[in-house]
Amino acid sequence: MIGWWVLTNICNDLQNGFLRADQEKLEQIPIPTAPEPDRLAIEALVQKCLDAKGVGVEEWEAQIDDRVAHLYGLTAEEVKIIQG
Repeated sequence: MIGWWVLTNICNDLQNGFLRADQEKLEQIPIPTAPEPDRLAIEALVQKCLDAKGVGVEEWEAQIDDRVAHLYGLTAEEVKIIQG
């Protein structure tokens, strides 16, 4: 969710929800370095989502979003803005 929000704010909007994401725009995306415990926890959650083939994964996806928001240092208010 955070990644999509960033893309919609830096990329050119084409039509029908498509974005033009050229290299110059993509290089602007800040990518935090996750400490190993966070990285391993996110990897485990992603694997659960993959193993479930996307069915019933909402809780795990929310946990991933929370962990990524923490890595970016986002406040609860900023997360609410991103979530819409």
